[in-house]
Amino acid sequence: MSCSRTSNFPVSGKALSPLSRREMLHRLARYSALPLTAMASSCSLRTSTPGAEYSRRVCALLDTIRSEESAALRDTANLFAGTIIARNLCFLATSNLQRPGYLNEDTPGLPRAFVFLRSREMAETIRPGDAVLVTAPGELAGIARVRGAKLAGLTSPAVSDDYSPEERLKQTGVPALGETTDLVVRTRIPVWDGLVDIPEYPFGILPGSGVVELAVVTALAGEVYRRSEGSVRREGARARDALEFLGTVMDRVKTLDGQREDLAKAAELVGKKVLNRGTLWVYDRRGALARELARSSGVPLFARPINKEQITDGTLRAIDGLVFASLETNLPEDLHLIRMARGVTNAIVTISPRVEGGGYRIYNEAPAGLDNRSPEKEGVRKFDNDARTFLHTGGILNCTLFWMLLGETIGHCITAGQVPCCLMGPHLAGSVEYNAQARETAQKRGW
Repeated sequence: MSCSRTSNFPVSGKALSPLSRREMLHRLARYSALPLTAMASSCSLRTSTPGAEYSRRVCALLDTIRSEESAALRDTANLFAGTIIARNLCFLATSNLQRPGYLNEDTPGLPRAFVFLRSREMAETIRPGDAVLVTAPGELAGIARVRGAKLAGLTSPAVSDDYSPEERLKQTGVPALGETTDLVVRTRIPVWDGLVDIPEYPFGILPGSGVVELAVVTALAGEVYRRSEGSVRREGARARDALEFLGTVMDRVKTLDGQREDLAKAAELVGKKVLNRGTLWVYDRRGALARELARSSGVPLFARPINKEQITDGTLRAIDGLVFASLETNLPEDLHLIRMARGVTNAIVTISPRVEGGGYRIYNEAPAGLDNRSPEKEGVRKFDNDARTFLHTGGILNCTLFWMLLGETIGHCITAGQVPCCLMGPHLAGSVEYNAQARETAQKRGW
């Protein structure tokens, strides 16, 4: 069982052997659909940390989507814009029906292009002329199809569309999304979902599907809104809003490398708690990071979601760490809650925007903080003749920073001689047995 091994963590200093490095480059290049030479020059595998590698892989995936899926983004946006113009409804069907996270309709900066599909009862209200964006196969997508809706799909490791026959052998019982949808936008996420390869694990860790899904759905929502406003015909035009928004996200993710010292400090702070048999609790008022943890693909078992009641009822302990994420910096509810948490544990890391100006801010209430580089209240692009602003990057950057932090924490633990147990994605062959053993190992040693 790999998570019971000890190791001197090789990511930041130890050079890979020529053979293993070449194999790793081929592997990464294949999954990202980037030329091998470009991948070799961009990844800096010899000096990378898990957090830095995660952010680079996110950028590589978004860059591939921008260059290879421009036409698919345009055609998908036209489908949904035409649906809205015809006064029909556009729905969004994902794998986590009850937990939309940052895809909720009231998330700042998200134009109301899609209605989140939460139940079978909602699906049964769909009628011919409606359209559904599907990010995971399942019953609701099948109902929508039977009821006459048009379907567009966003690929993920839960489907087989992006993978070679050899890679599909790693999956278990997953369908091809393109067989049931009218249009498909491909994301090129690695078959195991995790974006970071290190020798301690037989699969990639730290899932990329949540970040990519949020970025592409937000980009599509903006493009759909633009194409459905007014009477201007845009069917043949490039998906400018979607592509430029994804470019903005990439630019901001790249700036996160400037917080490498802050990430290392935060990882050491919470990593010490984990190594001393503490839990790393994760709080986000909107439930987005709990949604991320539920993906399980390459997720460390030391991290668990916590709600506001549990922060004050004894669940959070002095031996634990806490990640506290928000899209705002001075929400009274968040300020009150983080002060309560501060009375319990001294290991709190905030993930939020940093904004100029006075007043109380949650990042000033914690010993470590990470800046999501998204200070805008509503978004980064103007619509309706500049009367409205949409497309917020905060949720995407929050999720990216979260996985970067967990990657650095894993690195801290491995450097200390302990390899955290990470779960294998449930879509992978052998995951049931692997995860059962991982949980048993984690339970025995207390984390």
